[in-house]
Amino acid sequence: MPQYEVIRGADNEIEFQGLKGKYVYYLFGGLAGVVLMGLLFFLLLPSSTLAGLLTLSGAAGVFYLSFQWNKKYGRWGMEKQKIQKQLPGYVVMRHPYTLIKRKNA
Repeated sequence: MPQYEVIRGADNEIEFQGLKGKYVYYLFGGLAGVVLMGLLFFLLLPSSTLAGLLTLSGAAGVFYLSFQWNKKYGRWGMEKQKIQKQLPGYVVMRHPYTLIKRKNA
């Protein structure tokens, strides 16, 4: 029988400054969006100070939201809530199941 080496930690999720898993990607994606919006603000707004403040407040908001979601939902919490909303509250059975007899049995 072939022997395979066990790689410990292969299933571990990525972690950055306490953020785990998908929340790291949410943080980096949000920051990328904030940087692009900041460039747009600097081009369109007459005051660069206002553009800088809007960009910094957007970055702070992304940091705050990603850390709060990480703390509130954990690794699987957000997906579990989405699925639990789709579950029915109760099941109605109008016709009871009947046993079907096979002819050849």
